[in-house]
Amino acid sequence: MPTRAEPRNWYDKYAFTIKIDGVVRAAFQKCSELTANIEAIEYREGGSLIPEQSAGLVSFEDLTLERGESADEDLYNWFLKHYDPATGKGSAKTQDYQRTMTIEQRDRNGNVVRAWLVTRAFQKQYSAGDWDNDANEHKIERVVLGHHGFEMVTGTAAASPAV
Repeated sequence: MPTRAEPRNWYDKYAFTIKIDGVVRAAFQKCSELTANIEAIEYREGGSLIPEQSAGLVSFEDLTLERGESADEDLYNWFLKHYDPATGKGSAKTQDYQRTMTIEQRDRNGNVVRAWLVTRAFQKQYSAGDWDNDANEHKIERVVLGHHGFEMVTGTAAASPAV
């Protein structure tokens, strides 16, 4: 008699929280995907028509976070670690502006089902949002973050269904 498989539990994309060192309220409306790229090194041997391939350098794409603008100034204050408008300078110490962040995927009950640790994140772009007198929406604050990689820190066993 065949065995019955358990149905897969798909995670909802809207149920997430973000924690960033030094940011008090990291409640974001949108977070872009975590993406890692591995370059392919191609080479040919002895007249072969098909190139050989091996793995090359690894790179990570920028992460974009968006939230409605409010009285919180923590993202702007983080930006000021990079550049101080009064002096035209920024900190030379990476520990002053690099942050560790965690992206937590949650289920409908609010339980963490998977978490990703993003290391050494830094602001590459800060946007205070645009203004429009004809708009019927809130202002959106946006930051683009460069980082030095990510890793899954929870949920690996529970989230990997048997095939």
